[in-house]
Amino acid sequence: MIVTCFGQESQSQRWWKLVGAGAESVRELPLHRRFMPHATKDEATLIAEGARPDEALWIDEADLPVAVHEPHLLRVPWGYAGWLEVALAWIAEHADGLRSWKEVKSWSLSCVIRAETGRGVVYFKATNQQPALFANEADVTQNLAERFAGLAPLPLATDPERGWMLLQDFGPSLRETHGDSSAALALTDYSRFQQTTLGQEAALLKLGCVDRRPAHFARELPKLLADEICLSPLTDDERERLLSVDWQAKIAAFSDSPCALVHGDLHMGNVAQGPNKDGSLLYFDWTDASVGLPWLDILTALWEDTDEASRKLYAAWSTPLPPWETIVPLTALHHAISYRHIYHALEPCVQHEHKGGVKFFLRKASEFS
Repeated sequence: MIVTCFGQESQSQRWWKLVGAGAESVRELPLHRRFMPHATKDEATLIAEGARPDEALWIDEADLPVAVHEPHLLRVPWGYAGWLEVALAWIAEHADGLRSWKEVKSWSLSCVIRAETGRGVVYFKATNQQPALFANEADVTQNLAERFAGLAPLPLATDPERGWMLLQDFGPSLRETHGDSSAALALTDYSRFQQTTLGQEAALLKLGCVDRRPAHFARELPKLLADEICLSPLTDDERERLLSVDWQAKIAAFSDSPCALVHGDLHMGNVAQGPNKDGSLLYFDWTDASVGLPWLDILTALWEDTDEASRKLYAAWSTPLPPWETIVPLTALHHAISYRHIYHALEPCVQHEHKGGVKFFLRKASEFS
């Protein structure tokens, strides 16, 4: 892929340009401003903010693409010049000074910074507040950590209005420490905890979880199945199978089922062994926190390459479940609804980051139709 990078030096405000293989050096810069259209699958344009690499050329501001001057209304806050300095100052204020930092991830949904501070290693996270089905992660993480001790990390500081959160380093993810056994371990552990939240629907909503109970599911599904942008990647056969099912009847069968705390993105990169002395696991990345049918969290089983591997994870759930064939399509449609909301809440030039999620889950639902 040919990469073209336009960068702005923070102090001088001068712009530079880097094209081709040399643009790989921008990986060392804060790339939180990379919200530019991708012309083709072979070319990418991005914006960086930081000191000019030696091989880059200074350019006049008049030579910049129009999108730099006319940002989209849905551009995330970290897509603007100057945001980084404000965020770093906030980290320093709440972590007894800032010694060094590195941007770990920056994309359409979040910006994560790892920082060495007076309080040790901390992680700062800013989340996109646009998607309608997202919880306010700063708020809900704080509330869950206080209500269910040891379940979620207790933030060092939060700014819910800006969607900012500061967390102490709690070690590597479960995927890194337990490898292939991590998914079964997490599903068993989380399902045991989740049972304690059944019947606490009103309390969970007050904690900041989004309402995604069956009635909400039934209201959102017709919007998904009428969305041509979402359906367009499907084959005619996949579309026909998907649209031939009475999904409302299938959802209605669970209308009286008790709901619980649903993590919503329960993969092994969002779980850690953590500091819990009783051996229970620590769960983070609560942007999808909701109140819903408990088994919607068997998400990771849908990603397995074989039916045998999927059913093995299904069996790791610690409580009785509906039939596997029932769980798969409804769980897939639940997550397709999530990705639809995400897709439509993003600046067009970064929508490609999530369109594949809608396609994957709609195809999975079609397979079991």
